[in-house]
Amino acid sequence: MFLEELHNKHYVFFIQSMNRLLEHPYSSRAEDFIMRFRKVVLSRQSKEEIPKLLYTAEGVPYMTGSGKRKHAEATVTVYGRGSGKIEINEQDIRFFELIQDREQVVFPLQFTNLLGKVDLVANVTGAGLSSSAGAIRLATSLALQSFVDEHMREKMRLAGLLSKDFRIKERKKPGQKGARAKFTWKKR
Repeated sequence: MFLEELHNKHYVFFIQSMNRLLEHPYSSRAEDFIMRFRKVVLSRQSKEEIPKLLYTAEGVPYMTGSGKRKHAEATVTVYGRGSGKIEINEQDIRFFELIQDREQVVFPLQFTNLLGKVDLVANVTGAGLSSSAGAIRLATSLALQSFVDEHMREKMRLAGLLSKDFRIKERKKPGQKGARAKFTWKKR
C-alpha cells in the first residue's frame, strides 16, 4: 500500500501515529482515511457454535467433552449443581500420584470459579499419567464452555484452555541413539 519497504521502527511509528489520530476529538472526520489501513479481524468465538446444556431425567444440567494429548484420549462429563466430586476411571483425584497432574485436572474448574459447584466424571485411556491429565484438562475445558458466559469463554481461550496441545514425542532417527542423541564418536 505504501509502495516501499517499511522497517519495523517506521511501522511502529505509523501505528502510534494512527492511534494518536484516533484519540483526537475530530477523528470521525478522518474515518475513511483511517479505515483504509485497518484490517478486519474476525473472532474465532463468533464462528464457533457452543452446544447448549443437556439435562438428566432428574433435571441436572450436564455437558460432555472429549480431548486428546499425545496418545491419551479422555471423555469428561461435567454435571452442574454438584458437590465438587472428581471421578477419574472410577477412582478419585488420587488416580494421579503427582500433584502437578492433579493441578492440571483441577485448573479449568479453578479458572472458571466452578470448583466445588460441579461434579466431574472422566474416562481416560492410553499413554502415561501426564498426558492423561492433559487430555482430561482439555476435555473439561471444552465441556465447561456451556456452563460459562461469553466473557469467561474468551478468557479461557486466551489462557490456552480451549486449544489442543499438539506436541508429541519426536521420532528416533536412523544411525543415531535417539531423536537428538548421537552415539559416542571415537576417532580411533
